[in-house]
Amino acid sequence: MSTEIINNVKIPLGSTMLEPRELFDKAICGFTRRVLYDYDILLEIVMEWTDCSYEEAADYLSYNTSHDGTFFMGEDSPRIVGEVYEE
Repeated sequence: MSTEIINNVKIPLGSTMLEPRELFDKAICGFTRRVLYDYDILLEIVMEWTDCSYEEAADYLSYNTSHDGTFFMGEDSPRIVGEVYEE
C-alpha cells in the first residue's frame, strides 16, 4: 500500500482528508483506519481562514462533526481528536 508522510504520520494514499489540504494538513496528528486531526490546531486554522472568533470556529467544527468528532464525509471520514472529544 502506498503512503504519504504528513507531520511524521503515514497516511495511505486515497484516505479521506479535509480540504483545502494546504490548510488542514497542518492539523493531522495520527492515523488509525481514518485520518486524525488535532482539535486545537483545527480551531486556529478555521479562525485564521474565516477570520472568526474562537467560539465561531468551535461552532463550525461542531456543526460539521458528529458527537464523537467524526466528520460527515462517509465511511472512512476523518476524525477530530483532542480534549473536547475525549470520553
